[in-house]
Amino acid sequence: MHIDKLKENWDALGEDDAYWAVLSDPSKINNGWELTEFYKTGIQTIRALQRHVKDAGIKYGKVLDFGCGPGRLTQALAMRSSSVVGVDISDSMISKARAYNKFPEKVRYQVNEKPSLADFESNSFHLVFSLITLQHIEPQYSTAYIKEFVRVCKPGGHILFNLPTEPPHFFKVLKTLVGHSGINLIRKIYYRKSSVIEMHPVSEDAVLNIAKENGAEVVKVFPDTKIGMGWKSNYYLFQKRMASL
Repeated sequence: MHIDKLKENWDALGEDDAYWAVLSDPSKINNGWELTEFYKTGIQTIRALQRHVKDAGIKYGKVLDFGCGPGRLTQALAMRSSSVVGVDISDSMISKARAYNKFPEKVRYQVNEKPSLADFESNSFHLVFSLITLQHIEPQYSTAYIKEFVRVCKPGGHILFNLPTEPPHFFKVLKTLVGHSGINLIRKIYYRKSSVIEMHPVSEDAVLNIAKENGAEVVKVFPDTKIGMGWKSNYYLFQKRMASL
């Protein structure tokens, strides 16, 4: 899905069923999320991830939350950091995030329609964070964004994100039979939505090479066991190298 179409698609999802689109519990489809419950899951998610990376020395100073949606994780990150910028391609998602912002003194939300992070200077953030976002973006864009994560991260800072590495067998067979457009049609029919939530894997080797070639060290790779439906996925923790003297 081209970046312009991606924006149109997620704007529509944000208008129609934003919270389910972000956290797709089948029992919550068609605006079934209660907001307090929805945002509480963000706190729980950050707490669980922190247990995996507690020895990495991550500084929650200035944080970038990429693909923030309505701010589920941005709000949780604000409890640990001095400031957070949440960015998303969707105006409707950002509108909902701003409406629920409980930390206006240190959280800012911004629409980012570009296939880059050109609005942000290099070496700006102690932590660049992205969860259940890159998987919905075609690899030509998701890999470019990972490079940008490293660029905008401060030397010595960290980049933490997740990304599928391999689809399940049934997905491969289905793609062979009906193609990408056919899979999207099935998604629309199954969920009774006019928009779709695509899934795109990137191999682990490709992700690790991005770190190597763009000035970051791989601190930790660990499995993402909550992706479901037979997909294989990893969390990646990078640390940006300190500038050479």
